[in-house]
Amino acid sequence: MKFFDNSIGYNMPMGIGFISLNGLVVTNAIILLDKINRNRDAGMKPYDTVIDGGKTRMVAQVVTALTTIFGLLPTAFQDPFWAGLSWTVIWGTIVATVLTLYCIPALYYEAYLHEGHKPKPRKRNLVQSFFGLLLSL
Repeated sequence: MKFFDNSIGYNMPMGIGFISLNGLVVTNAIILLDKINRNRDAGMKPYDTVIDGGKTRMVAQVVTALTTIFGLLPTAFQDPFWAGLSWTVIWGTIVATVLTLYCIPALYYEAYLHEGHKPKPRKRNLVQSFFGLLLSL
């Protein structure tokens, strides 16, 4: 983790990297929430809307994150001036992608439940519970 390496201090390109991450994070969250709301308007159950929205948008967000990371790796290792920006965007993209894919749907579902909507308990067999547990990891 280059942030904790003493050879790179805070510099102006690193600040630019933080600013550019805001656009990436907000755009990913807005697109994910839009998909969840469209599923909800189509009449899907709240839990299913969140799961379907996450599954549908996961591939696009992970591919976008990977292209950003692999595109900045040469700059991170070769150019000392732009290394701060590169490492900021690389680590910020990793953290933001994980948080967007896991925290945003969970917070949306919790907010939906706190509006007064309580889901009916669903009966699950052992296989469904096992695969649900694997998907949640």
